[in-house]
Amino acid sequence: MENKKSSTENWPSENSTVQNVELVTVIQVDSVIGTGTNKRPMRMLRQFFSKDGELLAQHDMKDDL
Repeated sequence: MENKKSSTENWPSENSTVQNVELVTVIQVDSVIGTGTNKRPMRMLRQFFSKDGELLAQHDMKDDL
């Protein structure tokens, strides 16, 4: 089995101590946004919502470019 390094290996710092770990259920929504112009290029938007519909986080894939 290949030994892969975690992307969070040094996060948030070497001196941090994990206080809590929980498995939670969220709703993930992937959308195509933008108009296809240079000003508003088409891209993926990934959003995470609670079961109550509260937006918890989002990631605009333009930030990956």
